[in-house]
Amino acid sequence: MYKLGHYLENASGREVEVINAGVVGFGPDQALLKFEDEVESYKPDLVILNVFAGNDFGDIIRNRLFELDDNDELVRTSFKAEQDQEFQSEESFKFRLVEFTKSIRGKTNEFMSNRRAVKDPEGYERGTFNYFAEENREAFEVYKNGEPRLFSHFHDSYETDLAINPKSESAKEKILLMKEVIRKMNNLALKEEVQFIVQVQPSATDLTPTNYVLGNEFLRKNYPEYNQAFLTEILSGITNELEILSNNLYPEFLNNNPESLFFKGENNHWNDRGQDLAAKSMANFLVDSLKMF
Repeated sequence: MYKLGHYLENASGREVEVINAGVVGFGPDQALLKFEDEVESYKPDLVILNVFAGNDFGDIIRNRLFELDDNDELVRTSFKAEQDQEFQSEESFKFRLVEFTKSIRGKTNEFMSNRRAVKDPEGYERGTFNYFAEENREAFEVYKNGEPRLFSHFHDSYETDLAINPKSESAKEKILLMKEVIRKMNNLALKEEVQFIVQVQPSATDLTPTNYVLGNEFLRKNYPEYNQAFLTEILSGITNELEILSNNLYPEFLNNNPESLFFKGENNHWNDRGQDLAAKSMANFLVDSLKMF
């Protein structure tokens, strides 16, 4: 957020206050609830919803906070928010803290070295893909059966169903859920006279062949229907349909050495360079798109 404020002030010549309201592990559904709780307190002029194309569709399925009724309208489930299982014991909390610290420091090269040493890289990639596909299948079954949340907020899987089978039942439901969550957040922003912007964050899986445990090189080779831009295009399509301003970072990331924009290893999120590029892109987008700057 500091970076966004810095670039906004430089681009607009105005003093700007930027609040980081994001929470590690939150999906767009949780961001919606947080926005509902806090919009009256902060009374912002503008809110940016950052959506991670790599797994945020599945977050709405896994979290079990919302579902669609018979008219495909978004409704709250009866399940109450509860403490994530990753933090329900001191041992789990310490493990998550250590892993998070390693990610920040970038100390995941050992993972990549081990990956390169695997005797059957193709089998390793396929095993990873199958693991994600099974996780997505299980999460959707929980959702379809109306069961309570089963997975941790940190238990994210790449959107295998959307990436290779966008016409599947689970993919269609995920897209509808995402659309209705964004619609509801935008409607609340309109009611509160807050400018609402969506930022579309691409995944390392779609942008790089080797940076993550599953790369686009494997997907292109094994799934001819795979389109590495598709997950971000879905989100851009949703915002276009809802007439919401959005900044899709995919083209800019693709053209700026994407291998250098993400952490190495199991953490598939953007690193400091990636966040800096995103902040600069969003600042320029806001100045070009909005009269308030």
